[in-house]
Amino acid sequence: MVYIRYRGSDEIEEEMLLCSPLELRTRGIDVFNKVDACFKKPSVDLKWEDCIAVSVDGAPAMIGHINGFVALAKQQNPDILVIHCMIHRQALVVKNLEPEVEAVLNDVVKIVNVVKGHALNTRMFRDLCEDGEAEYSTFLFHTEFRWLSRGNVLNRVWALKTELEMFLTDKKHTLAEKFRKTTWLALLAYLADIFGHVNELNKELQGKKVNLLLAREKISAFVSKLQYCNQNIKANKTAAFPKLGESLEDCRDCSLSDIKESVTRHLTKLRNRFCDYFPELDSHTVSWVVNPFKSELADLPEQPEGLAEELIELRSSNETKMEFESKDDLSSFWMSKTAKAYKTAHIEATKMLLPFATAYLCEQGFSTLVNLKTKYRNRLNPEDSILVAVTSKIPNFEFVASKMKQYHFSKA
Repeated sequence: MVYIRYRGSDEIEEEMLLCSPLELRTRGIDVFNKVDACFKKPSVDLKWEDCIAVSVDGAPAMIGHINGFVALAKQQNPDILVIHCMIHRQALVVKNLEPEVEAVLNDVVKIVNVVKGHALNTRMFRDLCEDGEAEYSTFLFHTEFRWLSRGNVLNRVWALKTELEMFLTDKKHTLAEKFRKTTWLALLAYLADIFGHVNELNKELQGKKVNLLLAREKISAFVSKLQYCNQNIKANKTAAFPKLGESLEDCRDCSLSDIKESVTRHLTKLRNRFCDYFPELDSHTVSWVVNPFKSELADLPEQPEGLAEELIELRSSNETKMEFESKDDLSSFWMSKTAKAYKTAHIEATKMLLPFATAYLCEQGFSTLVNLKTKYRNRLNPEDSILVAVTSKIPNFEFVASKMKQYHFSKA
C-alpha cells in the first residue's frame, strides 16, 4: 500500500496511490518495481524527481542501504528525504527496559498466559470477576507488534490484581506469591503508569494529516515530561504516577526509596533513547513555518533566494495575519490564497509540511483489508474495494450515472 500527500487546490491532500499484492517475493526491488510501474501509468504520470520524501517502516526491504526500496528510490532522485515512521521508532524506544523492571513485565506476561492459555481457566476467572463485580472480566494477550499492547495489558493486570491473587492462590500457582511482594506490586504500578503515558503519546502520533513538525512537537514535549517525572521521583513525589502513589499509600512495608533507583534509571534510560532515536530538529530553521509573524528575522534562511524578502513582506500584511489567526492548522494557512501570493515561501513551507511523519495510513489500510477480505471472501481481489473504502473523495454520481448504459426489458 502506498499513500501520497500532495498540494491540492486549497489544502494539502492525501490519498491512497497504489494497492497491489506482491506475487512472489517481497524484496526492496519488488516493491520499487510496483511503485515505479504505477508512476509510469498514463493515468498517474508521476516522476521520481517530483518526490520530496519517502516515509517507510523499519523493514530491511524498505530501509536497506544497498538493495532497499529507499536506496533504489534515491538512485532515481538523490534529494529524496527518507523518514522512518515515528510511531515505529517510538515503539522500538520503549522496548528496552531495566532488568528489575523487565522482570516484572515478564512475570505479568506469564500471569496472563496462565489465565488465557486454557479455556477452563479463562471461564473460571471470568466468573470470579463477575461475582466480585470487578471492572473487567477478561485479559488481553501481550503482543510485541501491537503499539498499545504493553500499556493495555499492564493496566488490565493492575485493575484485576486482587482477583488474580485469589485465582492463582486457589490454583496453588507459584505466581500468586508475586502479588504478596510489595516491591513487585510497586514496580507493576509504575509500569502501568509509564506505559499509560507512552500509549497517550502513541495515540497523539496516530491519525491523518500528521506532519513532521507536529510529530516533533509531541515527541519533544514527551521527552521534557520524562525529565520532569524523573526530577519528581528524585524529590519523592509521585504526582505523575497515580497508580504508583496509590500502591505506596496502601502498603506500609514498601516506600518509594525501595524502588527509586530502578525507576530513575529507567526514566533516564528512556529519555536518552528518545534523544538517540529522535535527534533534535533545529527549531530555528522551521520557526518561520510554525509562526511567520513571531520568528526572529535573524533566523530566516538565506536560501532559496528571495525567501527572506517575501517573509518580511508577509509579516507586514494585516490580511495575511488575520488569515493565519483564523486557520486551525499550518497546512490550511500555507495553502490559503493569501499565503500562495508569496510563492517562494509557500513552496518551501509546504515542502516541510508534505512528508508523512508516520506510516499510520498504511496500517489503517491493512486493517480495512482485514475487514474486507474475510474467510468467506478469500478469493476476493480487494484492490479496488480498498481504494473505495479508504478514499476521502466523494464520487460524482451524476457523471457516473450518465456514462452507464440503461437496459430495457421486454414485457412478457
